[in-house]
Amino acid sequence: MRAGFDAESGRDNLTTLQERVDRIMAGSVRSCQIPGKTAKAVRDVDVIIEVSRWGVGFPKHWKISSRSMQDRVVGYHNEYCRMRHPVDHVHETNCYKIINMKILTALKSLLQLQIITLMLLASSSWSQAQEPGTPEQVVEQLQEVLIKAMREGPELGYEGRYELLAPIINQTHDLDFIARTSLGGNWTQLNAEQQRTFTDTFRKLSIATYASQFKEYAGEQFEFLERQSMPREQVMIRSKLIQASGEPVRFDYILRQGKDGWHIVNIMADGVSDLALKRVEYRAILQRDGFPKLVDMLKQKIEQAGKD
Repeated sequence: MRAGFDAESGRDNLTTLQERVDRIMAGSVRSCQIPGKTAKAVRDVDVIIEVSRWGVGFPKHWKISSRSMQDRVVGYHNEYCRMRHPVDHVHETNCYKIINMKILTALKSLLQLQIITLMLLASSSWSQAQEPGTPEQVVEQLQEVLIKAMREGPELGYEGRYELLAPIINQTHDLDFIARTSLGGNWTQLNAEQQRTFTDTFRKLSIATYASQFKEYAGEQFEFLERQSMPREQVMIRSKLIQASGEPVRFDYILRQGKDGWHIVNIMADGVSDLALKRVEYRAILQRDGFPKLVDMLKQKIEQAGKD
């Protein structure tokens, strides 16, 4: 008897798909009327066939060879059917048909399972590639990490919160766009090196501000309110932060869609635009004191955020 099939003990120790086919082929003893000691093996075969029909129970590491399975069909046909009915060609043909139908049913179900599995894997890969997703998902992802930073705030400390928040802020915000917009027409008056310096410093300040403000948790939670269309194909996601006292703070997020998805470009807290405040402050310093003073001011704010 072949590997994976023990008629005496009914052993069910299968390690390859071919061994599972062995068991199915051994089930031909029912149609060929081989009696007695194979009864438990036949019951096992019935289970295997049923599993095959439902398309479950096939580990990923099994290798599939249609040619080898066809060879086993023929081999078992010769071994069992001809052994029992060496001259009864009619019965032999019927037995062969029964065996083939069982294998075809199993292979059809297995093929369907493989197709479904590939479709699910492709769907999963596509969905993962769509980050950060819809405007609602972008805001939700940010707010989930903000709550996490608040919950773990004292344990993480400022540096820990900064490290936790940096990836999600970079992912959900278009900080390059916000930095350019905050300077308005003054942006084009900066050379390439000044633009890089300002953008890098602005990015650090944005993360530092989040890390210093979202540091303690007392049961706060964000609540989605609605989505509104805005001019220039932008979207506003309106939400509120319900504080421990029950008093809400409105957070409205303005998002624009770029080549790599939706990103936050402005936040309004209780109706006050963060970007508008920055534009007024930054332009005044830049025009009055010059670019070096503006960068120094941003660095001072970063340092102060780490102390709060």
